Amino acid sequence: MTSVCDQRQFQRLIDLRCVQIALLLAIAIFWGSCGGDRDNPDNFDNRTPLIFAAASLANVLGEAASLYETETGNRVDFNFGGSITLANQIALFGAPADGIFFVGERPAEVFAEAGLVPAPGYPNTFSNSLVVIGPNGAARLSSLEHIASVKARFAIADPLLAPAGVYARQALESAGVWDEISSRAILMLDVRAAMAAVESGNVQFGIVYKTDAATSDNISVLYEIEDGYSPIIYMAIPLKGASNEDGAAKFLQHIVSEPATLALFERAGFTIAGVPGRPGPNR
Repeated sequence: MTSVCDQRQFQRLIDLRCVQIALLLAIAIFWGSCGGDRDNPDNFDNRTPLIFAAASLANVLGEAASLYETETGNRVDFNFGGSITLANQIALFGAPADGIFFVGERPAEVFAEAGLVPAPGYPNTFSNSLVVIGPNGAARLSSLEHIASVKARFAIADPLLAPAGVYARQALESAGVWDEISSRAILMLDVRAAMAAVESGNVQFGIVYKTDAATSDNISVLYEIEDGYSPIIYMAIPLKGASNEDGAAKFLQHIVSEPATLALFERAGFTIAGVPGRPGPNR
């Protein structure tokens, strides 16, 4: 029987998701009310390029931007979130991005469906992998089937909003347990929110990127998911016709060409996938 405490925790997570969805809608309305038009660059400060980037890149891109500013004197601003969410903000509401650093295939499909043509860039830069996380001190898992046997709630990014959720669902479907446990899934705004749900103790497990798990001292990796999902590949591309397309292009070029910046990504746990002049992963 579910305890009153569990019911309250569950309700808090439901309330949080409602707030997240409301916030997403508010952001979309904001971009629309501002014009959000890449054909009117005077609406925005075109001196500093704005990169819309996957939430899983928040830490490493912050470090890369600091290094870039030190070496070139140029700043870069970011808007982090689920890649699908951000792609829709750009494609549907004209959010003023100069470049993107997204993960997964769906964001590219969103752009294609909206008739947006990215500028030449780097569609295959870094790769990632999935892990199951839990509280510090929790016992390691031997398989994804263990999540089903424990009958506990778990957090993943919402597959409609973030590719991390798409990959997590693929992995659970490949393991043959999604249908059994999907009713216990707590769907979060992005992968960082899924990790936060575990850190707060509101859920017992989470499925996140390996690189995200490495940023937290408040969780443990319980199982590394080596297969059962599509390759997790990041694309770094300027947006054609953006108010500071050139500024975005220079920063993204710096990411894939400077050894010191590439080393930042490797130390963060990313694998070089298709950066020019560097070997790709075996996976």
